[in-house]
Amino acid sequence: MFHIRLIIFWYIFITILTVVSSITIKFIDFLPGLLLLWSLFFVFIIGTKLKFKTALQNELTKMRFCKSVNWVYILISVSFILFFPLYIKYYTGKTILLVLINLFSGYSNYISYQEYFANSDLAVFSVVKLPYIIGAGILKFLFISCCCRLIGFKKNRNFIEILSIIIMSLVIIMLAVSRGTSFEFFELLILLIFTILLRGRRLHFVNWFDKKTMLLVSIVGVLLLLVFSYNIDSRGAGELKCATKDLCFDETGLLTQLSPILGNISYKLSYYFVFGVYLLSKSLIFINFSSIAGITALFIPFGPAILGIGSNYATIACENIIDCSVAWIPDLLVILNNFGILGTIFLVFVIGAFSKNLFVKAVNGSIQASALLYFVFLFMVSLPVGNFITSNSSNFIAIVVSMILFIRPSLGRLFFGLFNTEEGTEDLNKKIK
Repeated sequence: MFHIRLIIFWYIFITILTVVSSITIKFIDFLPGLLLLWSLFFVFIIGTKLKFKTALQNELTKMRFCKSVNWVYILISVSFILFFPLYIKYYTGKTILLVLINLFSGYSNYISYQEYFANSDLAVFSVVKLPYIIGAGILKFLFISCCCRLIGFKKNRNFIEILSIIIMSLVIIMLAVSRGTSFEFFELLILLIFTILLRGRRLHFVNWFDKKTMLLVSIVGVLLLLVFSYNIDSRGAGELKCATKDLCFDETGLLTQLSPILGNISYKLSYYFVFGVYLLSKSLIFINFSSIAGITALFIPFGPAILGIGSNYATIACENIIDCSVAWIPDLLVILNNFGILGTIFLVFVIGAFSKNLFVKAVNGSIQASALLYFVFLFMVSLPVGNFITSNSSNFIAIVVSMILFIRPSLGRLFFGLFNTEEGTEDLNKKIK
């Protein structure tokens, strides 16, 4: 199953980054978090080994799109164009024009966004925020569904379909530019990789990239890496030798000696993609394994709060153990706090088992299952890195909508044929692996 391969490569990338990065944190400091991460991955794998009864296990649906829904793509694209400028204005206080002026004048949209966000108390929930939260979540779900349908399933796409995907992607990129963040670029990249592999498995019965596609993905990945580096530098953070008091640039690191450019990039990547593993390791060592109460808390949902150790693992660690600055809090640390280690193991096992079922249905032509499988992949990606699931309201809304439509496919008619396909079966003698 291609999503398992993607997760393996992602965890290998993170592990290698902890070893070779030009940073002052040593590999041994990452080890407890890495061991827990890989252990949970094997729990996920065990979950995928559960047997499900599927009538189409040895045959795939021959999916034919029964009618044109070009007008639906146009409607969704127009909704993006109308909604997100309002969304950007609400969360950043800037118009699209001002965002572009700041971009080309060298003024940091990120700093402006952070100041406006803090001064406007946008971190506090209010009823006024609800339309923006729900709207962004539904539009994200529709974008992911459109990508699964057009990139993952359709052999040929018309001009309207291609233009719609481009427009929606550009609007998302504008959202990233308005906040000076790179997360949206990262999401676009992993969605592209996911849907390309879905297409390969669905249409060509392969579970990995061919050489031409690998080259395309590599080029896009390098371009987005350059955008990521530029975003960091535009904030002034690229000139800092220390992202936090714990994570600093090691000018004597082996990678820096081999290539100063690669050493600098590894330092920037480490703050975003491996600091979460370091935070997880320190939490385990200094909170859970330092006392009987800490060990007990590991097995109890909301253990730190119940046993009076502190409000949650992240707060305790960042206020008393290490300097987190504004680093992402890994989803795994949040889940451990909320469910305990046994609950976390059970959750990952169930998600692994569910992903097997989703994979079968996705390959058999279910757009709803494809969207949910993407979120399973995103969940596993976010475990050691950041709170892409637990604290991202638009992703949460998109997951809820995906689940509702997966459980009740008949509700798909509310989206005017976007999920409608005319299905038959075709014996392809291709077992789903």
